[in-house]
Formats: sequence, structure tokens, C-alpha cells
Amino acid sequence: MAGPQGIRHGRRRFLLGGSADGDVRSEGLLTSGVRLDRPYPEVVRPEPFRELDWDPKRARELGERALDLWQELLERLPELPVSPGLPIEETKAALALEVPAEPLPLDDLVAHMREVVLERSMYPGHPAFLAYVSGAGTVPGAPADLLAAAINQNLGGWRLSPAATAIERHLTEWFALRFGLPQTGGGILVSGGAMAGYIGLKLARDRKAGWDVRAEGVRGHEPLAVYASGEVHSINERALDMLGLGRQALRHLPFDEDFRVEVPALREAIQKDLEAGVKPIAVVGSAGTVATGAIDPLPELAEIAKEHDMWFHVDGAYGGPAVFSEELRPLMAGIELADSIAFDPHKWMYTPHSGGCILVRDLEHLRESFSIHEFATYVHRDEERMGSDVDAIDLGPQFSRGFQAFKVWISLLAHGARAYGQRIAHDVELAKYLHRRAEERPEFEIVAPTTLSITCFRYVPADLAEGPGRDDYLDELNERLMTEIQLDGRVFPSNAVLNGRFVLRSCIVNFRTEAEQMDLLLDVAAELGSKLDAEMRPASLR
Repeated sequence: MAGPQGIRHGRRRFLLGGSADGDVRSEGLLTSGVRLDRPYPEVVRPEPFRELDWDPKRARELGERALDLWQELLERLPELPVSPGLPIEETKAALALEVPAEPLPLDDLVAHMREVVLERSMYPGHPAFLAYVSGAGTVPGAPADLLAAAINQNLGGWRLSPAATAIERHLTEWFALRFGLPQTGGGILVSGGAMAGYIGLKLARDRKAGWDVRAEGVRGHEPLAVYASGEVHSINERALDMLGLGRQALRHLPFDEDFRVEVPALREAIQKDLEAGVKPIAVVGSAGTVATGAIDPLPELAEIAKEHDMWFHVDGAYGGPAVFSEELRPLMAGIELADSIAFDPHKWMYTPHSGGCILVRDLEHLRESFSIHEFATYVHRDEERMGSDVDAIDLGPQFSRGFQAFKVWISLLAHGARAYGQRIAHDVELAKYLHRRAEERPEFEIVAPTTLSITCFRYVPADLAEGPGRDDYLDELNERLMTEIQLDGRVFPSNAVLNGRFVLRSCIVNFRTEAEQMDLLLDVAAELGSKLDAEMRPASLR
């Protein structure tokens, strides 16, 4: 019988030997003083387990039933309430099924899906959904998402996603050029504006701090500061919290009557910080604030950033796609000067959730801020034999990332760039129509300019007397009115708080919305507002 054969791996030596009764022994890691001597059972080849591996016919059966639900949703959508207005506990109880030990029958599974889709969901794709900044979800985006799930690409590496990575790279390079960035520009798709903003501010920290912040962190160094309008989205504060700079590193600057940042105030804030030993690293400009759609004076902000060697980040999560419209593009003058731009296709490009985008002036900046290739030894690649391309794990914080670009790409191919530009401009015309109609009606008051597709107004009873507490009462009345409109279900606006006052807000990022929904919003607000006013108005204002 042959003697033991040794297999050496690093500091380990494994001795394998057989005996007459078939036992196997192992000797290992003598250098650590540990000896492993234990019998291993005879190797038995496992039988296949196929229960999760559905055959194509079974997969098609479920897919066709789901397709029927989708078609029914599209057919019934205009007549459904925007929101079912059901009690929270009822919804939880209805949908929280016990996980079965054995598979649900297909009919039961489809019935559960039907309840989710047609009975207990609200619909951002409804023509009368006018709230927040949540796109309708393009029709071509839905089958694209199905196929993206089917091929299940991980965009962390080219080897795991060759087609997906190629499409994302091409798409983001196209976006960069549309925003006016140079040929070196590009980016990646992420979950949304919060992640895109976080990446943009991380680039600012890493490139402008003045030391190797990735290696050393921020402790023991001079404090850093970022500057933005008081109307900037709260995600910027959270990003600075996550980056270790703290929320107080964000300098909230005053804004003018059009809700645009005041440039002299920016200069003053920077000078004050310099005198206090604080280092300015970034200016954040808004290309469409979330409350009113205001656009900061981007060229002036870019000039100040360049003066002080600061990073210029533009938050265009909502308003950025206005660059796709030739008519609206001049409003975004200066966005092409940005070092980084955050924008969300799932907002004003209408694509299904989720899919935000971070664009940078130079794609290499992403790699310099996120690459940890020297530590990720288990993702070795023979570049000479397999070819060389940047793996997307080096371009952002995620190792695992799905094919979010596909629904955006297929939607662009299916609709064409011209239709996108025209529809985005049409949304702005609808918002301005709502603005004019509200001005014409005595029970409404416009409270902000309408620049993009957001209109802000409040319900003010025509006979409401002047007197102490009038504005406080209007805050209370409009807050209650917004809730009642949402519960009513015919139309669904949201709110803004402008200069401390609660107002109603319509935001159109919905390709199904038309002028009839603008009229409906005012009619429903007037109808429900009158009823609430009759119940709520204090005697002092009658």
C-alpha cells in the first residue's frame, strides 16, 4: 500500500492516507501545536434537490398570471383611488401571511399578489398622484426590471455583469454629456438621491480636506465645512453625519424671496470660517429644490467654489432632467461646471424605483475615493488573459449592486430622447397652468414662484377676517386639509413648509397627469377646505 501523500499549502501540510478499512486521517498545522486526527466518513455523492429550480413551463405560468395583473392595473388605474386609505393595522393583518412549510398553491399565491397590487397599494402612477417627488414608473421599465431580475447580474465586477456593466457605463457617459460634463465624465447608478449625494460629498471630503482622509480619518485635523441654501435637501446633513464630519459642518445659508441661495451670504460664511480656522471644502447648489423647485445661481456658486479650491456639487435629484428639454435647459446654466451631480431617473425620468445616479466630472475621482482593491484579495483577475476594465466595486460604496440601469436604458430606447424632453417641458406647463388657475380663484393663495413642475399654494377662505392668529389658523387648516385630501383618494398632493408656514404642494413627475388633474386638485381642495373651515374656524376670525 502506498504511504501517506503530503499536500503543502502555505504553512499547512495535510497528510492523507488510506487504510484497509477505508478510513481517512488528517494531520495539520503542526506549527501551531494543533493536530487534527479524526476519521472522515466515506464520500457519498448528494442526490439532486430541484424544488427551487422551476422548469420554464411553471415559470411561464406564474409570469403570465402576473402579466394579467399588470394589464388589469394599467386598465383600471385611472378609476382607482390614488390611495385606498385603509387603516394601517388592517393592512398589516391582511398581508402578514404565515410562511408555509410547503408551497402555496398557485391560485392562492396569485390571489395574494392580486390583493397587494389591486386592493392595498397606493399608486404613484395614478394620473392624480401629485405628491413628494416620486415618478410614475415607465411601462417599458417594468418588463426590463423582470428581465434584469431573471439574469441577476451583480454590477460589482465585469465578470459578473459584462452586458450590464457595459450598458451602465454607456448610459452614464451619455448622461454626463447631456449635463455638459467633459468626455472624462461618467458615473454609476445607485439607490437614489441620498446615496448619490453621499458619494458627491465623500468625493469633496476626500479631495479637498488636505490630507489622506481615507487612511487617517478626520480626528486630529482642522474642522471642515460645506455650504448650501437653507432650502437644500436634508440628505446632505445625513451625508455629513455618515462621513464623520457631523451635521453641524453644513452651513445653512439664507435664501431670497424666490427661494434661491443668497450669494453674498455664501461669501460671508466662507470668510467667517477661514478666520475661525475652519476649512471650506464644498458648495452644494440646488438644481430644483424639493420644496419649490427653485434653482440656485449655479454659475456664481461654481465661481466661488473655484476661487476657494472647493468642490462644487449640484443636487439635481429632482430638477436635473430638465437638461433633456431644449426649452428648459437654459434654466440649468452652470450645472456643466459641477464636479459632481446627483440626479434621480426614478423621479423626473419617470422610471420605476429605485434608480438614482451620481455623475462626476472625471470618473477617475470615483475610483480614487472608493477603490480598496489592495485589500480585496479574493477578487483576483488575470487582466492579461481576461482583459482589463474598471470593476464597479471601485466606483462606489457597494460591492453588490443590481442592474438598475436596465429599466432606465430600455425606457430611453422605447420612448426616445425627444419624447422625454417634450414630456418634461409639458409637466412644467401643467404646473404653470395650476399656478394661474389658483391665482384666479379667490380661495387660494400662491406662495412661491413656479419655475419647474412644483406649484405651492394654500387654501385661504375668501371671507377669513384679518386678526391675531390668522396665519396660525391657516397653518392648522391647510395641514388638516392635506390629510383629508389624501384620505379622500381622488387626488393626492403633499405639502411644503415655506418661511415657517404650512402650504399645499403639487409636484408633477408623472407622464399620465394632465390639466384635468390640476383642475381636480383645486376643486377637491376647495370642497374639503370649505367643510373643514366651517368646523375649525375660531370665533375671533369669523
